[in-house]
Amino acid sequence: MHSPEIGSVRRGVCRIVLAAIVMAVSAAATPSRAQTQAWQQVLGTNSDMGSALIFDPTDPSIAYAVLAGHSFKSTDGGITWTEMPMPPGASPDITPHPTLSGTLYASNWLGGIYVSSDGGSTWTSRPGPWSGGIVVDPVNYSIYVMSYGTIYRTTDEGVTWTPVNDWPFANCSCSNQANVGTEYDSLGVDQRTRRMFFNKTWDPDSGFYISDDGGVTWHRAGPAAAFAGSGYRILVDPRDRNLIYVGNSRSTDGGLTWTPLRFAPAALNATNPDIMYSGMGVNWVFKSKDRGVCWKPFSGTFGNITGIRANAFSSILVEMYPQSSGLPPNSAIGGIWRTVDTDLITAPVFDTSPPALSASASPATIWPPDGSMVGVVIRAVASDAETCVTSLTINGSPVSIDDPYIQVFLRATERTTYTIPVVATDAAGNQSRVDVVIPVALGR
Repeated sequence: MHSPEIGSVRRGVCRIVLAAIVMAVSAAATPSRAQTQAWQQVLGTNSDMGSALIFDPTDPSIAYAVLAGHSFKSTDGGITWTEMPMPPGASPDITPHPTLSGTLYASNWLGGIYVSSDGGSTWTSRPGPWSGGIVVDPVNYSIYVMSYGTIYRTTDEGVTWTPVNDWPFANCSCSNQANVGTEYDSLGVDQRTRRMFFNKTWDPDSGFYISDDGGVTWHRAGPAAAFAGSGYRILVDPRDRNLIYVGNSRSTDGGLTWTPLRFAPAALNATNPDIMYSGMGVNWVFKSKDRGVCWKPFSGTFGNITGIRANAFSSILVEMYPQSSGLPPNSAIGGIWRTVDTDLITAPVFDTSPPALSASASPATIWPPDGSMVGVVIRAVASDAETCVTSLTINGSPVSIDDPYIQVFLRATERTTYTIPVVATDAAGNQSRVDVVIPVALGR
């Protein structure tokens, strides 16, 4: 038996030439989309696009949504909805006041904000800087918006605005959205501790910044969390101020270091924050019961998910817009959907079984034995019934669990047999190994 001759190992170089192989590997590795939870479409139709969704922090039975350019309110946890007026120029976002039920804020595309004190029945325009989202301080109720890299604050609900002092990114030319995050940056506030966070990426001064005084001063806690993606908020565990989620990253030390996650949490369960939900930008919902280490399918195939929210009664609302390109015909699903999560127990899982693992090579046999270097694609399929597969290596090289293949180059030497080890590890540390044996055929 021989190990592959060291020349080069390529991951992702054969996506076009070996498209059929890559597609087969991806399909085998993708988690099942079988229906695992009962969902009901509670607002809109399959052709409607959802663009905003939030629960009222003072009353978990109240929710607000923007769908197909219209705004709606629910007073029963998202079961039924009533349309409410929305002023012209209002952006598709609604931010409730942290303590005053019925007080709402919405951004104005023309600049400034709209304010409602009667649950969205009437709105008052307040001129100011343009923004795509709003953050409200839970202690002194100051309102913050981010406009082209500068944070502005108002203490009188938009009558007057002041740039935040000592802001390290005042000259940033990027377009940012407060509270909801853009493809690059995210701004958020911890409703319990009042700390403000800013995750700044793709700049020389990138990093994860924290303010403990309402944005007056900032300090860099550590490096920026990984690319967050549009629509993701900064989430903080209500029991631990140092447990922070940004995009596909988790920090347990207040932003000093980050651990990558397979999926990006979009909402924490209010009853048990170890439980979280993901699915932003994809077409089905996932659920984790261990702070984002393992994820299991929580829905069937949906449209493109743009928002996930959870209230104190474990009602889960998902907004989406129809997207059928490359998906089954029944996946053009839009509107607002609802379910109730009744599985909130996170007892330790005593997993002693190794992951299920299989692997294959293409081509399975090298021929002709002419001494040339031959590219061989090694693909693997791994799964774990109790927890989840957390790492997968092929020939000692880590590969994506969702796209588990590499290409190795082997010399076509007659009477030679190569062995490629494939190893899968689950969340409990159990390992499985299979060896892919690739012979060089005899010459003729």
